[in-house]
Amino acid sequence: MTSFTKFKVLLTATLIYFSGTGAGLCQDLPKDLATGALELRNYRLKPGKRDEFIAYFKAHFVASQNKAGSQILGIYRVKGADNNFFWLRGFTSLAARKVYLPAFYYGTVWKTFGHGANDMLSNNDDVHLLKPLTWNDDSPYSTERVHINIDENNEGITVITFYTCNTKLDKMIDFVGKTYLPVFKTLNSRQVSFWISELAENDFPKLPVFQDKDLMVSIAHYKNETEFKKISGQILQSMSAAQKDEFDDIVTKTELLILYPVKN
Repeated sequence: MTSFTKFKVLLTATLIYFSGTGAGLCQDLPKDLATGALELRNYRLKPGKRDEFIAYFKAHFVASQNKAGSQILGIYRVKGADNNFFWLRGFTSLAARKVYLPAFYYGTVWKTFGHGANDMLSNNDDVHLLKPLTWNDDSPYSTERVHINIDENNEGITVITFYTCNTKLDKMIDFVGKTYLPVFKTLNSRQVSFWISELAENDFPKLPVFQDKDLMVSIAHYKNETEFKKISGQILQSMSAAQKDEFDDIVTKTELLILYPVKN
């Protein structure tokens, strides 16, 4: 991947706080959530099973999980991957996740409906466990929780980008704080959402997760892909060649997912 392409991927995927949660997903959730631990869950389904799985998931695992103490923050179809289903599950803290997972997966709902979901799955191990990253006067710090504004209209697209910075995550964090954030402010962009891996031990090994110490993730929401491309161009024009080269040195590889929220 060229320097220009990698840089464009980063810029176009880090602008806006994640949203895209429909009214049905907001059931039993407060309007202003506090999330301290986040799971990005990318499932691969058996061919032709995605729509059936989505209907099953909505019927049995959205309201039930929200009521049990998790935060179902979005469910999506993945562009270019017809057999994939993507969803976001948050918790107020890692400690809350530790209490929730065994209670839910050894509880009545999962015992009743879990086998039906598993029958449609090919693989559900592509999961990243993350914690929020924020900046204060360009200095990075991890917070216990961040507040998420839920979009009840369930409009637009969500873009998630994974940046692997082999041994250079600290430089990437510094680069975002000093270079990207000032640009975002000048464009009057919405709130930025950045995440890094939660490296504490996964205390529910029945559900494996990736915990990459060199990873940064951005989550963004756009009206459509046209806006996604437009904002990309505006930001690229504002950055110097030296800044693009610096990014290219820091980031080893990127992966971008364009997600379309499931409508109610």
